[in-house]
Parts: sequence; structure tokens; C-alpha cells
Amino acid sequence: MKTVLIDGRQYDSVRAIHAFFAKTFDWPYYGHNTDALWDLLTTAVERPLTIKWINIDASREQPGDEHRTLLNVLRRVEAWDQAHLKASERLHLVME
Repeated sequence: MKTVLIDGRQYDSVRAIHAFFAKTFDWPYYGHNTDALWDLLTTAVERPLTIKWINIDASREQPGDEHRTLLNVLRRVEAWDQAHLKASERLHLVME
């Protein structure tokens, strides 16, 4: 199972997190927005996958709702996987 680690202290903006996803998943045509994130996580990412977001409180302290919106997309992808895929084929979201 592949694990992708996001450190909330390392990324000071949602833009930086989108750039991280584009690089990590080798998405050359990624739109760097939550709609594109949903589309690619639900169609173009090999499963099983764990996305582990550590130091999430540092991200929550950023101004605005962009981090919350991005996190909600990740939660929705996880819920979609739970409803449609076997446990061994799902995205798992871990927050610390």
C-alpha cells in the first residue's frame, strides 16, 4: 500500500498542497483545484492508498476555508471508496 504524507507545517497554502499532489502523482495536466483533485483521486490513482496528513492543526490555523475544503474533498473520496470498493482497494485518510 502506498502512503502519501502531507505535513501541515511544511505547506503554508492549499496551492502548495495541490502542487505536491501534482508532483507526487505525476499529474502533468492537473488543474490545481478541488474539482480536479476529486476527478483524479477517483479515477487516476492506484489503490490501495493512504493519505496521511500530519500536523493538521498547523493547516487548520491558516486563514480562510481552503484547507477545510481540500480536506472535505479527501473525506468525500474516502467515503466514495468505502461505498464502492472492497477494503483492500480503498483510499484511507489518516489525520494526526
